[in-house]
Amino acid sequence: MRGRLGAGKASSTTTSGQQTLTVTDDNSYWDSGQCPSSGLQSSSSDTPRDGTENGLPQSSADNQTPTDDSDDWAPPPSDSDAFSEPQSNGDFFDTTNQGNSYENSVSGRGCIHCKGPHPPSECPSRPKSGNCFCCRESGHMVNECPSRNGQRQRPDSRQCHKCGRTGHIAEYCSQSASERSSGNCANCGGRGHSAMQCPSPALTAGRGDGFHYENGSSGEAQGGFQSARAGNQAPVDAVCRSCQETGHFFHNCPKRVGAKDEAPSTGPYCPVIETTEEEAVNRNKTGINFDQYDKIDVTVSNSRGQETKEYETKKLDRFQDGNLDARLIEMIERLGFEKPTPVQRYSLPILADGKDLMACAQTGSGKTAAFVLPMVNMLIRQNCSFERNTRPQKPFALVLTPTRELTVQITKDAQAYCVRTDIAVKECYGGTGRMTQAKNIARGCHLLVGTTGRVLDFLNDGIICLSRLRYLVLDEADRMLDFGFQNAVDEIMQHPSRNRNSTIQTLMFSATFSTSVQDLARKYLREDFVKLDVGVVGAVNSDVSQSVLEVPKAEKKLRLLDLIREEIDRDAKTRILVFVETKRDCDFIAMFLSSSKIKATSIHGDRLQDQREKALKDFQEGDCPVLVATSVAARGLDISGVSHVINYDLPTEIDEYVHRVGRTGRVGNKGRATSFFDSFRDNAIRDDLRRSILDGGSEPPDFL
Repeated sequence: MRGRLGAGKASSTTTSGQQTLTVTDDNSYWDSGQCPSSGLQSSSSDTPRDGTENGLPQSSADNQTPTDDSDDWAPPPSDSDAFSEPQSNGDFFDTTNQGNSYENSVSGRGCIHCKGPHPPSECPSRPKSGNCFCCRESGHMVNECPSRNGQRQRPDSRQCHKCGRTGHIAEYCSQSASERSSGNCANCGGRGHSAMQCPSPALTAGRGDGFHYENGSSGEAQGGFQSARAGNQAPVDAVCRSCQETGHFFHNCPKRVGAKDEAPSTGPYCPVIETTEEEAVNRNKTGINFDQYDKIDVTVSNSRGQETKEYETKKLDRFQDGNLDARLIEMIERLGFEKPTPVQRYSLPILADGKDLMACAQTGSGKTAAFVLPMVNMLIRQNCSFERNTRPQKPFALVLTPTRELTVQITKDAQAYCVRTDIAVKECYGGTGRMTQAKNIARGCHLLVGTTGRVLDFLNDGIICLSRLRYLVLDEADRMLDFGFQNAVDEIMQHPSRNRNSTIQTLMFSATFSTSVQDLARKYLREDFVKLDVGVVGAVNSDVSQSVLEVPKAEKKLRLLDLIREEIDRDAKTRILVFVETKRDCDFIAMFLSSSKIKATSIHGDRLQDQREKALKDFQEGDCPVLVATSVAARGLDISGVSHVINYDLPTEIDEYVHRVGRTGRVGNKGRATSFFDSFRDNAIRDDLRRSILDGGSEPPDFL
């Protein structure tokens, strides 16, 4: 062991018998108990060999504290000295001495045993103590053992990690990388694959003691004392907590939330939306209360807020009266729409007059068709065309949406109306393959539907430009004009590629329009814009039956479970949409329902886009009758067959509540909405919730 007594001095320690001596560069020796560096005093009365007293070297003045010019002592190094470069005048290594001898390499000091010019490990006079690690005998070290290559090998010698053979370690393995084994499979014992990739079935039993596999290896590497368990397989008697079946863990359960039968994707999600006529026909149908739309009050006013009767004579009672292209009329009839809804009845003539429009209509009242049909009809009438496989593409109409799911839905709806025409409807939204969408748009685009981020990205990269833009639509406009989207909307509308000499017709649609949002929207509309109000602004659809239950937080899960079970027992084909406030609770509630043997899935902003679309598809097709969602699914989604919306957590604003419960009771179909009210959490929405229930014709509960 080498020690350091002070700056510029070196020491080393050797053991002889039971006494430990410390040697310095000037051939002074201390007992281990008298070393001045240790601060300890030996009980021995022996004095050091250089004649010092009490184990401390004395200066010429015979002072207790040596002076700075003492050759035998120096103050301890400071923190900064600890990492300084070694010096040539006494540090342990002399970097200025370039000699090759061992004596030169350690500042003139030789072997610590005999002071000879050789390393201590080669000293013939070094003390011999301890046993050889190979043969367990004394008198030599393992590298000098005469039995090293004979019969007496080390009892616990190990195999090479690379080739599996004994006699050497992996560092000195002679096999090439391609010849080296990757180890045995923990399931079948074979080579060339891991237990997760093993084609053989899971082991059926261990050795019976629960501590080993059948091949003799322990189970600790796979997570504990489990018998017959591979890295991706559960013990035979273990039960998955999701499906209550054996043979797999919960995280590998094919029935778990978000599970997919196909192999994991190895690249970006690259969907291309192409709606066929058969798919379009199988979409939503009108309900038994569709005729009730005729009784809804409609108000048309000018930009100054004055009601006008100009469009009372221009409104459409039939689609055939709207001067629509014959191919559009045929497709409308094929889709099963016999007459227009109030928002469609007034929007078509207003847009035909070239007016900007701000429309507020109830959820599920057909707002998408209200702006798609007149735009597509005018593009057909004006014979608008594009150049294929060119960049940038110059769409004539642009629809901006707040969510990816709404982008997909509007694209499918617009393609359904245009399936018999030459109008090309394309989409662009985040979470998907960027180049796939760019190539799809480059094939030709009349009408582009997208989220603000991806549209702005394509504009800045020259994939699209706005030089020929004639129509701009903000769907869910109140959401598009809040702080999260307003800057992006401004940047799109003021983009340099926009033709300043042409007039762009701007359309805004939503189910809720607060006064502040209406004032903000005026700066995007021309002075002669028209405002259309269908029914009570910001009210819940009259086809939705509302109920509120007072449920403390601790009882919500069990109350939700009872409510869903009652609904499923009453109608096995029902579809229930559960809204929660946080992404974490979204997954947690879906897992809780799945573990309770209720097929459920979840959708929120942290899930990948393919997972979100898969969850919606499973819900729409009835594979998972319960969908747990955050507010990402509250806006605009038109899911057929949703009979019940449950607000597990109430939102903080009444507009959000209106959009949530608007996912049911659409296009004349009856719906039901149930909300859990927690008096400690939901007081902010109490008054607005009470007013909403009264406007819907129901009596609010006493606790409201």
